Amino acid sequence: MYWMSRESQKSLKDLEIVGENESDIIVRTANSAFVYGYEYLGIPEKLVQTPLTDRTYLTLTQALHMRLGGNPFGPAGTGKTETVKALGNQLGRFVLVFNCDEQFDFTAMGRIFVGLCQVGAWGCFDEFNRLQARILSAVSEQILTIQTALIKKSSTVELLNKTIPMSPDVGIFVTMNPGYAGRSELPDNLKHLLREIAMVVPDRQRIAEVTLFAQGFQFGEMISRQIVTLFELCQSQMTSQPHYDFGLRSMKSVLRSAGKLKKSAMLENRDAVDDPQKLLVLEQQLIIKSISSTLLPKLVSTDVPLLSTLFQGVFPQVPFEALSDSLVEEQVRLICKRNNLEATAQWLDKTLQLFEIQKLNHGIMLVGSTGTGKTTVRKTLLEAMDIIQGTRTTSYVIDPKTIDKESLFGKLNPVTLEWTDGVFTAILRKIINSSDSLSGDQAVGTGGGKKYWIIFDGDVDPEWAENLNSVLDDNKLLTLPNGERLELPPWVRVVFEVHSLATATLATVSRCGMIWFNDDTISDDMYFTSFLFNKIKMGNHSGGLASKSGSSAGVTKPKIGDAVLDQTADSGGDSNPASVEDLDSAGIGGDAGSSGA
Repeated sequence: MYWMSRESQKSLKDLEIVGENESDIIVRTANSAFVYGYEYLGIPEKLVQTPLTDRTYLTLTQALHMRLGGNPFGPAGTGKTETVKALGNQLGRFVLVFNCDEQFDFTAMGRIFVGLCQVGAWGCFDEFNRLQARILSAVSEQILTIQTALIKKSSTVELLNKTIPMSPDVGIFVTMNPGYAGRSELPDNLKHLLREIAMVVPDRQRIAEVTLFAQGFQFGEMISRQIVTLFELCQSQMTSQPHYDFGLRSMKSVLRSAGKLKKSAMLENRDAVDDPQKLLVLEQQLIIKSISSTLLPKLVSTDVPLLSTLFQGVFPQVPFEALSDSLVEEQVRLICKRNNLEATAQWLDKTLQLFEIQKLNHGIMLVGSTGTGKTTVRKTLLEAMDIIQGTRTTSYVIDPKTIDKESLFGKLNPVTLEWTDGVFTAILRKIINSSDSLSGDQAVGTGGGKKYWIIFDGDVDPEWAENLNSVLDDNKLLTLPNGERLELPPWVRVVFEVHSLATATLATVSRCGMIWFNDDTISDDMYFTSFLFNKIKMGNHSGGLASKSGSSAGVTKPKIGDAVLDQTADSGGDSNPASVEDLDSAGIGGDAGSSGA
């Protein structure tokens, strides 16, 4: 009987990289070995190693060794796709991510497989079970053909009635979120071709600890426990809302924000480095500020006091400081005064929250009832940012409920295989081809150039919104059924202005920064006051109205900074347009917010 120590078993899970000879590097794990692929794609952000990651690596490498595919499945935000990409990076393989939907038919999938087989890349098909059941059955035959060729070590394979070269390095992986509406059950013959691995509960404590240490925090172990505790308390004690997400993606947003704050804080507080107690308080303050900028905007009014209480319990003796940016706030007030709008403290908070969120997330959701100031917050902030940064921002407003899915994303002619862009793809393609866009660093900084905001003004329906999942996450890619991949530039933001997220899935919600607008953000008095000021400014008033505006009309002239009006009632209109940029191919206009540029 062969006996193996626990240490030896643990070492088998590790990826061991050795130089076999002058030309080959071998990556070994357990009883499998792979030749390093030398696909260098830069230095990506490293995935934090956890027991779940090690188990997934072992399962996927064993599947590759047996010429099978891999099937990580689990809830949104558990690291399924990122783990596949990280393993590919470890083995020097090029990993292509495709976001599947009902438009991917047998031929479209076949063309992707043909490309993967020829170049020896890995294909990771996100939300694979969104394909129709009949397509899944047909795709299983294609995957079986590829795996049979790999087992036989054949140099060619027949796909789509064509004989093509076959690379032995090809890999096929699928990820799934079971339990959501519109998902298909994998047929049994397909399940046998894919090694399943459940990814349910990531080790948030270790992920937070390693991330904090990597960003320069000296007390990462202690602070990571506090962060995880706070998120668990938020999950259990706060009210249940469809737009709430306290999972791993939300926590990673906090950690990213904390890392940026840490870099700037160390330059301003060099003396704190020598005093451990001061340094601990400083790092905890940075975490509180980071959590406030990411979690506080999404909370409904009844949960805001609870967050302050949780701060006091988890971070005792550390003062809570509200968000502030004097430069942005000053510019916003000037714009409001010029446009006969009044900025209350609550409305200004939402403007500053959007300013912080757009620096951290390229996908943003503004959630609240009609007439709560969502559109005005967006337009006013963009105008202020253009003045401060010297940029020009163009906003494209789309009403997704007025067009069908094909008109929104495009369609592929099954006979001619000719692709026709939809509204969103045409806008994105035009932005990508724009010659006067910003560089990546300028997208969130200063300097001349153009920025773009694409706004979906309407309810988030999974029928079309889940096509954007790969755009909203770290991949930033829109994958089309014709095999084309459109990369979202860093100077583009995708914004959803919605009344409710009752129909949205967690897979979409967790990928976006969130701002909640309470019903009392805008009052009827604010509407009436701003209406009178606009009438007075335009000269469309009688002398009696002007003289009685402070008495019989029941209106007194408020101080600047008391109220604000969203005249467009979140309909996407613009009361002070600076420019309009037409997109003839999509039949939609650009609502520019660049009047201050």
